[in-house]
Amino acid sequence: MRRLTRTGGALPVWWLLLAGLLILPVLVYGRFLLGDELANADVFLAYRPAHAWLAEGLRSGRVPLWNPYLLGGFPLAFSEYGWFSPLNWAPLILFGPHTGFYLAVALYVALSGLATFALARLWGAGALAAVLAAGVYSQSLLVIGGAPLLNQGAAYWALPAALWCVQRHLDGHRLGAPLLAALVALTLLGSHPQQALIAGAPAALYALYAAARCRGARTPGVLLPLAGAALVGGTVAAVRLLPSLSLLGASARAGGLEFSASALGSVNPLALASGLLLPSLDLPFGLLRPQWTAYLGPLPLLLCLFGLGRVRAERSGPFVAALGLAGLLLALGSYTPLYWVISRTPLLSYFREPSRFLLWTVLAVAVVAAWGLEEARRRAPTLRGAAGALWWLAAVLLVLGVLGFGAVNTALRQNERVLLNNLRLRALSQPRTVDYPVSFYVEGADAGWRQAVRVTDLRSPGLLVPLAALLGTLWWWRWGRRTPWGQGAGLALAVAPLVLYGQAHLPGIPAAVVAETPQSVGLAREAGGDAPPADPALLPRAYAWLPLATDFEARRTAEATGQNADVVSYRLLRNFLAPNLGTSYAVPVVDGYENLMTREQTLLVAALGSERAGTAGDDSQTGLTRLGLLERRQRVGERWGLLAAAGGGTLFSGDRLRPETWPSSVRYERSAVAGGAGVPPLNVYQLVRPLPRAFVVDEWATAASPTQALGRLIGAPPGESGAPPVVVVPPPGASAPRSPRAPGSERDAARIFDARIVRYEERLVEVETEADGDALLVLLDANAPGWTATVTGAPAPVLTANVAFRAVPIPAGKHLVRFSYTPPAWRPALLSSAAGLAVLGLWAALTLRRGGGRAGGS
Repeated sequence: MRRLTRTGGALPVWWLLLAGLLILPVLVYGRFLLGDELANADVFLAYRPAHAWLAEGLRSGRVPLWNPYLLGGFPLAFSEYGWFSPLNWAPLILFGPHTGFYLAVALYVALSGLATFALARLWGAGALAAVLAAGVYSQSLLVIGGAPLLNQGAAYWALPAALWCVQRHLDGHRLGAPLLAALVALTLLGSHPQQALIAGAPAALYALYAAARCRGARTPGVLLPLAGAALVGGTVAAVRLLPSLSLLGASARAGGLEFSASALGSVNPLALASGLLLPSLDLPFGLLRPQWTAYLGPLPLLLCLFGLGRVRAERSGPFVAALGLAGLLLALGSYTPLYWVISRTPLLSYFREPSRFLLWTVLAVAVVAAWGLEEARRRAPTLRGAAGALWWLAAVLLVLGVLGFGAVNTALRQNERVLLNNLRLRALSQPRTVDYPVSFYVEGADAGWRQAVRVTDLRSPGLLVPLAALLGTLWWWRWGRRTPWGQGAGLALAVAPLVLYGQAHLPGIPAAVVAETPQSVGLAREAGGDAPPADPALLPRAYAWLPLATDFEARRTAEATGQNADVVSYRLLRNFLAPNLGTSYAVPVVDGYENLMTREQTLLVAALGSERAGTAGDDSQTGLTRLGLLERRQRVGERWGLLAAAGGGTLFSGDRLRPETWPSSVRYERSAVAGGAGVPPLNVYQLVRPLPRAFVVDEWATAASPTQALGRLIGAPPGESGAPPVVVVPPPGASAPRSPRAPGSERDAARIFDARIVRYEERLVEVETEADGDALLVLLDANAPGWTATVTGAPAPVLTANVAFRAVPIPAGKHLVRFSYTPPAWRPALLSSAAGLAVLGLWAALTLRRGGGRAGGS
């Protein structure tokens, strides 16, 4: 191995290359570390706001468990964000919610490269070839593009790391099993549950593969420590797992997803093929949409062909090949019958996005390409016969492709007027729905023309980089691999296109735009007309009406006029405070960007027309999300009382998709939130007298189910003419208290019914009440497993009021009602995690004391 001379000794070149790969993620995400925001709706609507809240809690010395701003209250710690991982905590504590978030992303990408390097070395690759494997895997578009969804990045590095731990254990190294236990714990604590399964399953399968292949690996002394590692790691992660199980049982996903939902994200075979070579060839009007996350560059794929000869020779070769093929087949999802069987597997039935299984294929390609780099150098086949013909065919196709793209792009530009007119006439002649005006379809034609120009422009990085990578691959195949520095050239030509193309697929929102505070924040904080409460969490809630539909229209307009659609979209959704952005400005919101909301929350937001509500209970009577936009605009006019019953005070809507009607008790101001720079203005609707967060009533109705309660609230009055009724649903197996006053009867104005919130914290709410008869205290905060109540120290049942909120019956007199939240199974979870940590620490200490080295491998 070539060495560079340094003072104090010689330093191998591959060490410098590996160090560069570990530093590279910081450079890749550098602009985001400095203040830009990734132009990815999942990131800026969900992951960043959630982790900003986590960072604020950690920096104040606590781990937040309940978010009072989102969905009327939500146990965000037990959703899919990976709340309890120290690898997330450290950057967030040290560098804050923005830089810390993107630094954690860069950390996971760097660990992905390091783990892949170590695995490739263990599986027979030389040092330089292992660096190539690390670069291909860690800089692949699947990893670079998916890691900003932080809980996915937390699993990407675990896939090669877990396989490395298993292999080290099989080779007889005592530390392999305890390291695997620590890795399992970190993965379960920090990852999306589906990604944790995807990352962990290959390690378990490889242990079985080794046991089937080698008699020595079948002994209890080999397999039991691996099983123990999984058990200990799961025990450490109990703090995240046990509470989540109860909440999952209360969610709309309980029982699993239908196949049509679980297959969302299936990879079209044509999209996969085009994504492998030209991932930006996104043809307009839905003609072709490449699976860009599949792009690995042409040279790694070519090296895989060279590496196939090593598959049978290497001990892990057949497994790696099978893993890559399985990932490819599973990613096809509904395009293959295999996925129907997989989706019925326990645990996997809760998840969607089959494309995530491509992670297996990416790792397999990276490892086999590392073998191929060495085989191409060692065997150095000539370019005679079929190989030579293939080289010339590829060269001719590349030349024809360049000429073809250039000719098409020139023709599109020169015939702009004629083509645009034809496209517009074609758009207007097609059958249309009544949801959008004629201009919307004209703008679609204009946007399609611009897209066609963009994807055929040879100057565009999205096309230039893949074509240059093809040219580099042909050069390396024909000349470069024969040179003394052929392996280094192969490494550069494999990794550089991924880095460059990754930058093209990581568009950013400028830091100056991110720093803007939308006008809608001030309007939401003024809701109700009276002085706002001291605690922002007690403000009447805001609701964004059709934000995604409005965003879809605004993006199309921006694309048709040549504006930056990402910036337009970001500004619009931030103006909407939708769906989670309100939490960034301490404005509570009715809606939320969550997959594990309770069934009751799902019913409520579906009935209000939320585009994030899924389909639970979504029928023509209660839900709006399956209806057309025009019908939704008409029906929402019946549901102002439902918004009031959910503690709502402000509704934001775009002008074109505004509600059709609103009552006199709702104050309407058109274009109250200014637009500009391609962003349409927003209208604001404010209830003149929104319900207080806590109030006492002596009249209520009962319902047997949340759906029945929802039906009674739809059409209820929202404001001055009378507050919406309170509808109570008792807990399963119990009965609701009777209303002291007959429904509809006149209330004596002299009677006293009062409630005052005296303490409002994340997991504790205290309300002083006064009533001169039996009554019901309603707290318009979400009910969820884990909330309990006492009335002047005596335990009291927590009922569900107004579909999704909390209520407690109170006797006459003055009382202090205390609501407290302890996550389900929290004490056993804490004890289990502590015990797991103790066992893991003792296991590691004993292993190190015994030397930690080989113990006579299998």
